[in-house]
Amino acid sequence: MANPQFCSKCGARLGATARFCPECGKAIQDAPVNQPAQAAAPAPAPAAPQEMPLAVLPGAVRKSGFLGMKQEAFVIVFTARHVLFAAQTSEMMKTNIQRARDEAKEEGKGFFGQWGAQFGANSGREYLSLPPQTILAQQPGNFCFAINQLREMKLKEQRDDENGLSTYTLDFETAGGKYTFHFNNLDIRGWKQQLQQLYGNIVR
Repeated sequence: MANPQFCSKCGARLGATARFCPECGKAIQDAPVNQPAQAAAPAPAPAAPQEMPLAVLPGAVRKSGFLGMKQEAFVIVFTARHVLFAAQTSEMMKTNIQRARDEAKEEGKGFFGQWGAQFGANSGREYLSLPPQTILAQQPGNFCFAINQLREMKLKEQRDDENGLSTYTLDFETAGGKYTFHFNNLDIRGWKQQLQQLYGNIVR
């Protein structure tokens, strides 16, 4: 009889005359030379963390058609590896407003409290708890870009000196073309800093 080639507890290789495993200290029992103990199966690798949203930017509008008359509303969702565009139908936005007012009412808020609650109803915060696959499946018009497809993200403010108003845009430049989204109001400096922290030098 000779010692088994591997420890039956931890799978470490054993010397021919070893009485104890040099790794885990288990006592070694003799086994037939032609029937070596099998090495322990390796532990499974830990599962990769699920990709989840890191930030959401509501109020994005994509214009198309004659003079930009056709307008589509989106919430832009940022993850570590993708930028997703979640279409917002008028029905969805009305539902969000009604839900916000109902929740305020249940909390005992009066008319003004319910009225004020609706202003944050379409903030897009519900997307922060949804994985990208769920967001993309929510509406037929939803789509996304992988970060490695993007050449540049550019935030711009254009000020009209005559009326003192500003317009804001966020451009996404890809190999397939340029996508521009418009905002009534946008903290250019704050969002540029946040997006640069996420994606680095492609943000301008």
